[in-house]
Amino acid sequence: MGVAFFLAIWWAIKRAPMAGVNKAFIFDLAVVVMISSLLGARLTYVVGHWDEYRNHPLDIISPIQSDGTLGIAGMVLLGGVIAAVIVGGWYLKRKKVPFWQMADVSAPPLALGIGIGRLGCFFNGCCFGHPTSSGLGMIFPKGCYAAAIYPGTAIHPTQLYDAAGAFVIAAVLQTLEKRWRTFPGWTASWFLMLAGLDRFIVEAYRYYEPANCFEFLGTQWTGSRLVSLMMVVLGIVTLWVLSRKNRRSEVGV
Repeated sequence: MGVAFFLAIWWAIKRAPMAGVNKAFIFDLAVVVMISSLLGARLTYVVGHWDEYRNHPLDIISPIQSDGTLGIAGMVLLGGVIAAVIVGGWYLKRKKVPFWQMADVSAPPLALGIGIGRLGCFFNGCCFGHPTSSGLGMIFPKGCYAAAIYPGTAIHPTQLYDAAGAFVIAAVLQTLEKRWRTFPGWTASWFLMLAGLDRFIVEAYRYYEPANCFEFLGTQWTGSRLVSLMMVVLGIVTLWVLSRKNRRSEVGV
């Protein structure tokens, strides 16, 4: 996560002129985004796994857990992204910085950060997939969550699927916006669509505890899959609305 934040901030600084802001502002915004995303990711996980903390609420924030282990484990990536967007949007409004301009600056770095973060999930052995007989299957070593659920079984390395998708999205956005970005919000809208579609697809192969699944449209869904679908829809809507607004401004309506 540290590497993800560092490289994302570095790239955002390089892209800062798109929004007419300086390096100092990017650093200030980065602090706001980091704190809000970590809190949002942690809170989302705790809400979804409240039974784990009901009798030990201090484990939510304590670096020394009630069972003696060190560290705070358990975060939900989409929860962190949503919190960062909400709090970051408030901060931009307070500083009178155009939201969509800054969203375009942040989109490719955010995709890069997500990809690196997913590599961390892979090394940690969390956020894994269901068993598979395909050549993509991997057997995780003892001592991680994946091995505890599927010991000695080849499973989908969904962390790597997510990481690969995020890296491709970052590269595609950076490449295409140079030619196709004609209005503020173009890059951010396409990020929502592509990132949402990528996560929606990967969710079909990812393992979740039964308590975190629900029936929807005759199939098993998760909260993350529903949010990813909403991201796609939101991206389509924002792209359409912002493009129409841009055309009106060009013709002076």
